[in-house]
Amino acid sequence: MKFVILAGGKGSRMQAEGASWSKPMTPLKGRPMIGRLIDQMLDCGASAVHIAANPAMDDMMEYLTARASADNRIVVRPIVTDNSYESLREATRGIEGKFIASTVDAIVDTNELRDMANRLSGIPDNHGIMGLMRNIHDETPLWACVQPSGEITDYSWGKEPFKCGEIASAGVYGLSGEAMKRLAASDIYPTSLSHSQQLLARDPLYSLYSFYFSEAYDVDNMTDRAMAEDFLNRR
Repeated sequence: MKFVILAGGKGSRMQAEGASWSKPMTPLKGRPMIGRLIDQMLDCGASAVHIAANPAMDDMMEYLTARASADNRIVVRPIVTDNSYESLREATRGIEGKFIASTVDAIVDTNELRDMANRLSGIPDNHGIMGLMRNIHDETPLWACVQPSGEITDYSWGKEPFKCGEIASAGVYGLSGEAMKRLAASDIYPTSLSHSQQLLARDPLYSLYSFYFSEAYDVDNMTDRAMAEDFLNRR
């Protein structure tokens, strides 16, 4: 199975707090965040790791160039797009089967990520599995509406959670080439990664099912970085 990393954001909040590195190169336990994620995906059996990389991030591009030259499973795609959905679209161009995509700052357990990939491999192409979390610390979570069957039927942001409880996206997505075709054929153009999730959840011809991570973190600032390192220290 192929894996995808979305690493196009600027990480402006962290840099405003004094960080001298680009967001993907944030050190976690002495390793660049993006390097940890690459190794995690390879540990999960990735046949290839496609990385949508912002070419303006010199430190990241230098690091990724070295990694890709040493391992042909790592595919770096310099991408400049208008929104996060377009980054996903370009990063997955040419991938027909199923894939796991993750934002560069999603911090989850390796064994759980492997379990998610295994579950994805056993379902039809018109089904997806989306990573969810209940340990929510994000200021603006993407809330998921989860049915008792486990199917996700809607997402919303900037509002109160759905009646099913405080359940939010963990920034990890198990999708397929079929999902990308459904989005491309939609009458509504996705304006973000979150919006594309919402459109898929509402699409009657594509089913999304839940996968709960015991804990998940996203690293947007120095406080998030400390929480992520604490989580990794407990693993």
